Amino acid sequence: MDPLGPLPKSDPVRGAWSLKKRVNGIVALLPPKTTFQTLSHDLKSCIIEQVNRPSDLKNVCLVSREMHEIAVRYLYHDVSLELGSRKDKIILESFIPSNIGLKHIRKIGLYLANVPGKFNVEEQAALTTGVLLQNLPEDILEEFRCGYTET
Repeated sequence: MDPLGPLPKSDPVRGAWSLKKRVNGIVALLPPKTTFQTLSHDLKSCIIEQVNRPSDLKNVCLVSREMHEIAVRYLYHDVSLELGSRKDKIILESFIPSNIGLKHIRKIGLYLANVPGKFNVEEQAALTTGVLLQNLPEDILEEFRCGYTET
């Protein structure tokens, strides 16, 4: 009879158990170490969901393909954009149909930029809004906001 008792079955998530440590002269049975990489996809998703800053979510997206797949959902969930400025070109380049983040947008806010001395801000913003809405997948928005930015 084994003094440690029967060996536990292999853990499908973390792998096989191993005999590694002596405790009071007895070899103890220890589970393998858990790292972030060995966590399930669902647990990783729950952790990444707690990241609030878009810049941090962007950095998570750059870690690996799996992290990108998880973090992009939260990065694109609620998007606020300021339209009618020089940044419109960058915004339009991001809202192309091949951007996998577009399908994760559920809330979008479009706000008119406060650009002093520029007369065609509203026309430019309207054109950009049309292109953005045209490139969004159908029937995904839960909330749509629009207005003017505060000065």
